[in-house]
Amino acid sequence: MTDEQIAAALAGRAATPYPGEWQSPPFRDRREGGRVFAVVAIDPGLSEIGVDRDGGGVYLLGEEPVLVNASAAAFTACSQVYAAASAEADRLEAAAEAIAADDDVDDDEEEDRGDAFTEVVLARLAAADPAAVADENAFWSIAAEELGYRIP
Repeated sequence: MTDEQIAAALAGRAATPYPGEWQSPPFRDRREGGRVFAVVAIDPGLSEIGVDRDGGGVYLLGEEPVLVNASAAAFTACSQVYAAASAEADRLEAAAEAIAADDDVDDDEEEDRGDAFTEVVLARLAAADPAAVADENAFWSIAAEELGYRIP
């Protein structure tokens, strides 16, 4: 993939849980395991996000490449799902704070709501890119779980 193709596929990217800084073209190349990645985001000293120039997949680049999404377009779609879910979690948190005086809600019920929210977000992410949540320790799986923790 060229820098122009990658930039176009990521143009609609929404907020992500990646703390690094997003790069603009021209993207620096990084070689890992016989592949060439265009580095699109950098968290200095920790990791980078790269797009496989041949296959188009998006990878978290640390000690070894870990698949995040099957394509840059799928990454953009998942970022939009995540941003919408994060806004939804914000609304649910605010509503819960408004009724925080209600002592009738037990901890198990709160955990169930958080787990249910996580499952809904995982389903939405899977609809955008099944590879994104194929592993419970994957980038987007962890992001969905962390959103679920916010649900009171």
